[in-house]
Amino acid sequence: MNENESLAAPERDDRIWTANFVLMILANCFIVNSYLMLSPTFPLYLKSLGNAEDIIGLLSGIFTVTAMLSRPLAGRVLDSGRRKQAFAIGQIICVAACLLYPWVRSFLPLLLLRLVHGIGIGFTTTAANTIAADFIPNRRMAEGIGYFGISTVMSMAIAPGLGLYVFGAWNDSLPLFYTSACLAAVSLVLGLLVRHNLVRHREAAAAPKRAEPARAFVRMFERNAVMPSVVVFFLAISFSVISTFLALFAAERNIGGIGWFFTVFAATTLVTRPAAGRLADRAGYGFTMIPGTVVVAISMLVLASAENLFTMLLAAAMFGIGYGSAQSSLQAMAVRDAAPIRRGAAVGTFYLGLDLSIGIGALAAGTVAKQIGYASMFRLATVPVAVSLAIYLWFARKRARLDRRQEQ
Repeated sequence: MNENESLAAPERDDRIWTANFVLMILANCFIVNSYLMLSPTFPLYLKSLGNAEDIIGLLSGIFTVTAMLSRPLAGRVLDSGRRKQAFAIGQIICVAACLLYPWVRSFLPLLLLRLVHGIGIGFTTTAANTIAADFIPNRRMAEGIGYFGISTVMSMAIAPGLGLYVFGAWNDSLPLFYTSACLAAVSLVLGLLVRHNLVRHREAAAAPKRAEPARAFVRMFERNAVMPSVVVFFLAISFSVISTFLALFAAERNIGGIGWFFTVFAATTLVTRPAAGRLADRAGYGFTMIPGTVVVAISMLVLASAENLFTMLLAAAMFGIGYGSAQSSLQAMAVRDAAPIRRGAAVGTFYLGLDLSIGIGALAAGTVAKQIGYASMFRLATVPVAVSLAIYLWFARKRARLDRRQEQ
């Protein structure tokens, strides 16, 4: 193979379940468990150090900023042909951060460490999704992305409970952070076992060491992934609203057992993503995007009217089906239309929209909820969901007209 050839998966048939793909699913599962197990426990650790609520909130969420900002740079490194190196750099940072947490107790060093940890998460998750896409046949991209997403969904269901168990069982931060570091280390080993085709593409070699700064910055983003990124930005506001305020809404209505909401959500998403991916590959993305988005909007209305646990679990099932169908289809769209050498930029661009949605959605929803209450806030969250569908339909029609012109 010479340097004119592109970065591509070694497999040349239509198989999804190859050894490399399975290794990346496992690697992703371990790294997501590593950082998600700290989500409910890191605030407890900060509280044990005597920090006030505002400091706890800042230190708990600040790492998402550098995770978001580092994704375009991670995509640039990935598209230079350094797939394995980008993944390893991110994982080494994550392992080091987790090992250092117990020994860093004052505000500024903790702030710096959280920011560095965010860079590791940004590099690792962007690399994992890009590498996995390398081993999915293009015509089965949505199905493959759906299967790969199962590792994240399973981790979302397992990690918080695992973190709380470890922290509670030993009543000490050392086992918690060392467990997180071990999970990240296992992910690193699994990622290093993946066999890449790391031949540099001529485009990558020519790209950009001497390019103008503005052009180099633009190349960090993939044009074909902009539409899916914008659509997922508006769609994922619904997820941000639920994850941030569901527990408070349930307490307001005296509904217990709300933890089952996320269990039902994870279970329905687990089943939905691969099936939706197969449908999208065979019939078109509109067959999953349109009904999926509509179901998300309906689930928000059902949730807003919930007076008991059963209705909340019904909303959870609907939300899992709709969100699982639409989000995985959007990710597949972002990767499918990008050249292999631009997949890193495509994944980074897509997740930038997702990260922004989670941060901005929670902030905006908090302001809205303070003014009109939780139930009305959930109802109002259907508006950005509708906007996401409108943007998708507009782009879909525009692309259909362009395809017809090219055929004439």
